[in-house]
Amino acid sequence: MNPKLYEIRAGDTYGSSYAYATGYAPLADRKSFVHPKMKERNDEFIKLCGSRPGIEIDSSKRLWPDILFCGGGHVRFFVSQKVVDDLKTEGIELLDVTEFPIDSIENNKKSRLKLEEAPRYFVVEAASQLKLYIDKEPSNAYKFTYELRNYTGKDLISNEGYYNHWLFCTQRIVDLAEDKKWTNIEFKPVEPK
Repeated sequence: MNPKLYEIRAGDTYGSSYAYATGYAPLADRKSFVHPKMKERNDEFIKLCGSRPGIEIDSSKRLWPDILFCGGGHVRFFVSQKVVDDLKTEGIELLDVTEFPIDSIENNKKSRLKLEEAPRYFVVEAASQLKLYIDKEPSNAYKFTYELRNYTGKDLISNEGYYNHWLFCTQRIVDLAEDKKWTNIEFKPVEPK
């Protein structure tokens, strides 16, 4: 029997009330999640933009989500402390958890976001990796497939060999997210090759 796997994604960020990251700059004392082949160009870009280390938040929203979409960078999203705690309590095996503080909220007089109310955000790395195949669909969206023989049976899975940090999961994580009411999260089915 084939396991049902899902790509973990941030929800409809632009059309919702949830905050999102317009980008992030890696911190010197922790992982950057920038692919080694892209690191030099990424460092140059950050220097030219004058970005400070941390997450930059768009200020036009009013709610802090559990899954914080990242619109610029090699990390697709950040997860809240609540999500990290729920995964650990459930016994989900994690390889590493790296905190990324919020550096700034874009200045907007209409913003209702307050930095002091923001949850702590992290990048989660799964203990299991899976060789995934990626194709672009006609709509320019990505479509993933995987080889069943490479699946380890773990509930949380990282991608292997791509420039962006993606996470995949089993139905157990989908059920956990629903039970714990994680906000701003979606799951897209991934089929075996």
